[in-house]
Amino acid sequence: MPRHKFEFDPPETDFLLFGICSQSKDYRLVWIINKIFCLRFIRTDDIVTAESNRFALFAFEDEVTRVKYFFAANKSEGNVFVKELKQMDYFLIIEGNYESVDSEKLLSQLKQSDSV
Repeated sequence: MPRHKFEFDPPETDFLLFGICSQSKDYRLVWIINKIFCLRFIRTDDIVTAESNRFALFAFEDEVTRVKYFFAANKSEGNVFVKELKQMDYFLIIEGNYESVDSEKLLSQLKQSDSV
């Protein structure tokens, strides 16, 4: 019987990723980011890993610019979501039409915050 080989190439998703170090609680940092960038993050379902660890996730989609923003916790109750980046406390992920976002300006404004 002949063998059939199936190949699967996952779709490439381009995005911007910012690692954030902060001792602030996730909801406090999201409030600050909302205020600085005029966004409206809302809490969504937590990220749940195979080990049943839960990590906070916030999302906002700008329908005008077609940019999706996600704010995710990297640490929760002593567990780390992305072990290769364990020094990061949070991630800010921007996808969709992310080219319309001025990443240099965003980064400099984040750094000016007392909480980051």
